[in-house]
Amino acid sequence: MGNSPLNQISRLQPDHNELKRYAFLYPDEARERLRPYVWLRLEAALKATDSQTVAYLHDGLPG
Repeated sequence: MGNSPLNQISRLQPDHNELKRYAFLYPDEARERLRPYVWLRLEAALKATDSQTVAYLHDGLPG
């Protein structure tokens, strides 16, 4: 599940006024749980992270 050291994860402070819940998921699990348009954005972000680039999206789609 990514490369976040446990000490970074333990310092996260989610805003409970904005989030009902959160989870750390593998990409396949996230794809199953997220709405399609949110998954497309996350997928682009993951690919950009892997390639150490940025992702430019237009209306949520690579373009």
